[in-house]
Amino acid sequence: MILAIFFFKFEWAEAICEKFWVLTSHEKSHIAITQRSLQTGLIAAGRYRETKRRRYLKRLRQMIVTLKNVKKLKGAKVTHQSRILEAEELSLRKSKDIRGVQNAYDEAIKAAAEAGHLHEAALTAELAGEFFLRSKRNTYVQDYFVQALGFYEGWGAHSKANDLRQRHALYTASSKSDKLNMRASSHSMLIPNTVQDMSTSRRTTVDLISVFTPPQSMVGSSVSEKGSRMQGDTDQQQQQHKPRHLAQRHHQTQTQQPQQNMRHNHHQQHEMQQKHDEVDADDDDVSVLTGGS
Repeated sequence: MILAIFFFKFEWAEAICEKFWVLTSHEKSHIAITQRSLQTGLIAAGRYRETKRRRYLKRLRQMIVTLKNVKKLKGAKVTHQSRILEAEELSLRKSKDIRGVQNAYDEAIKAAAEAGHLHEAALTAELAGEFFLRSKRNTYVQDYFVQALGFYEGWGAHSKANDLRQRHALYTASSKSDKLNMRASSHSMLIPNTVQDMSTSRRTTVDLISVFTPPQSMVGSSVSEKGSRMQGDTDQQQQQHKPRHLAQRHHQTQTQQPQQNMRHNHHQQHEMQQKHDEVDADDDDVSVLTGGS
C-alpha cells in the first residue's frame, strides 16, 4: 500500500487500504492511528483528483481532524503528518490561494525533515511540484522536484528517484551530471561503474573497474608466463620438426647410397672389362709373335 501511494497508484492503494484497515481495525496504538490517518488522507486526496467525488474530499478532512486530535493528546510528533494533509486539502480547493498552498507545503516539508521522516518530506515535495505543474506555475516545479530527489536519495529510495526522473525529466535535469545520467539511461547502459549493496545492515560501493582490473605485478607476471609458454611451444615445435628433418636426411642418404654403390660397381666393372680387353689384346699379340704368320 505504501508503495502504491508513493508511486501515485491511488486506485490500487485504495483497494488494499480498505482490506488492510478492516484486518487491523482493533489496533489502537499511536503509530497505527497516525499512519492509518495519513495514508488514508493521501489516498483520498489522490482519488479526489482522479474522480472529483466529494466523498474523498470529506474523508481527507476527517483524517485531518483525527490527526489534530492525536496531536492534542500525544504532542507535536504528528505535526508534520497533519500539515501534509492540510497542504493537500488546500491544493484541492477551487479558489486556490497559490501563496497559501506553497507556504503550507513548505511548512510540511520542513516539519517532516526536522522529524527525520525523509520519505514523507520527499513525498510532500513531490506533491508540491505536481501541484505547481497542474497550476502551470512552472517557476517552482523544478525546485520542488529536485528537492524531492534529494530526500529520496537520502532515504535510499533510488527506484523512486529514478521514477521521478523518468516522469519529469524536463524538470529534474537541474545539473550537468543529471543530464549526463539521463542521457546514459536513455541509451540503456547495461554495465555501470558501481554497484551498491542495499542490505539493511550495511551499504557499500564497489568500483567494478578496480575490481576487474588486475594489478601491474599480476599483469607483468602474466605476460612473462605467457612469453615462457610461447617460447616453450616454439622449442617443442622445433624438437618435433628436428627428428622429421633428420629422418628426411637419413631417408635421402639411404636412397642415395645404393645409387652411389651401383655407379661405383658399374665403374669397377667397366675398368675390369677394359683390363680384360687389354689382356686379350696382349694375348693376340703374343700368339702372333709365337704362332707365326
